[in-house]
Amino acid sequence: MKYILMAALCCSLLTTKLQAQTPVVFTLEECVQSAISHNKKVKVAQLDIDASNTAAQGGRLNALPDIQGSVIGAYIGKPLNNIFPEVVGGASVSIIQPIYTGGKIALGNKLLNKAVDIAQEQKLLTDADITLDVEKAYWTVVQLKQKVILSEKFEQLVSVFYQDLNDAYEAGLSYKNDLLRLGVAHNEALLNIRKAKDGVIMSKLALSQLIGQSGNTDYDVSDSLNKMYRLHHELRVKQELIKRPELRMLEMALDAQALERKMIKSELLPTVGLLGMGSLSIGKNVDFTTSNNTFATYLGVLNVSIPIFDWGRNAKKVKEHDLKTQITRLRLEEAKEFVDLEIQQAWLTLGQSIKQIELAEQSLQQAEENLKLAQDRFEAGTIVAKDVQEAQVLWQQAYSNVIDAKVLFNINEAIFKRTIGRKNC
Repeated sequence: MKYILMAALCCSLLTTKLQAQTPVVFTLEECVQSAISHNKKVKVAQLDIDASNTAAQGGRLNALPDIQGSVIGAYIGKPLNNIFPEVVGGASVSIIQPIYTGGKIALGNKLLNKAVDIAQEQKLLTDADITLDVEKAYWTVVQLKQKVILSEKFEQLVSVFYQDLNDAYEAGLSYKNDLLRLGVAHNEALLNIRKAKDGVIMSKLALSQLIGQSGNTDYDVSDSLNKMYRLHHELRVKQELIKRPELRMLEMALDAQALERKMIKSELLPTVGLLGMGSLSIGKNVDFTTSNNTFATYLGVLNVSIPIFDWGRNAKKVKEHDLKTQITRLRLEEAKEFVDLEIQQAWLTLGQSIKQIELAEQSLQQAEENLKLAQDRFEAGTIVAKDVQEAQVLWQQAYSNVIDAKVLFNINEAIFKRTIGRKNC
């Protein structure tokens, strides 16, 4: 029983240790969500939305009556105390209710709501930029992980050939300079493994900084480069343009300028307001009509203000505003043309990436066949060791090109998604 308990305890400790050593595996989506949750620019954009919402809520209160109260106390010295009460105190309450403002309150509320919409689009734009940065960093980690695998495969390939060549040298069938040359290549292969692993660490540090885990490298990423690579997007530029936050922000700016124009013209409309006020004063003989010590009264005022002549100032404001609106409209048209061009370019680049993958895979197949033939011919004694080394290097470069081409496709795909304003395609 004692041995059974000890064995169970050892198994439990071993399991706990293995679990502790197992790194966390992140998907691309998890990295993006973590980055959006922790990024300070995103937090600033969200605070801007909250501030705009608060301003809009405050604007809706402008139509409610404004209630104010005041309390006053005074001590009056000689000789005025012969005319006024020596000690007097009073309190008053006033209510100001706008009845008609020429539409300023309603237009102001619409402008504040438009500011909320623009702030939301700004956050979407920030999210899109952060997402692209994370995707680039994520696929760089995948790329360098694959380079580690390639470096280890190449080192193993060189190591096996070195052993075969050493056996041939000891048997007097090869030259020492071939063995020395291959030894240098093997040392370089070992160094490349170290460089590749260091590259993985650096790329993980860059990614961890983006996702809010700065300094952490004890994790892994789930994606690999073994998926099918093909174009599965439909390019509908005109339909996709509207999804770009930058364009929607410019369109909303035009809407806001139209509201501002109405606000400027509303200054020529009459305004109507109602004032109600009640007051109470206390002091010796404060009521001059009855000599009472208290005086209470109320007041109601209906105010109608009608602009008559402003020397054309309002008309100049309208003209200035119309010119600024034309500028915004031209900027929108220019931005649409630029986005159209950007989408077309991203689409063509994505197509080039597919072709690059196809050619790289063909070259890898040819390099593998070339390496096999070189090894067979070396064993048959028809070529020298240097030829095999060249075939190995050619295979390594072809393999590396496949990795780079696939990673470049994933990055170009992320860029294409960003250009059409979508996270998923």
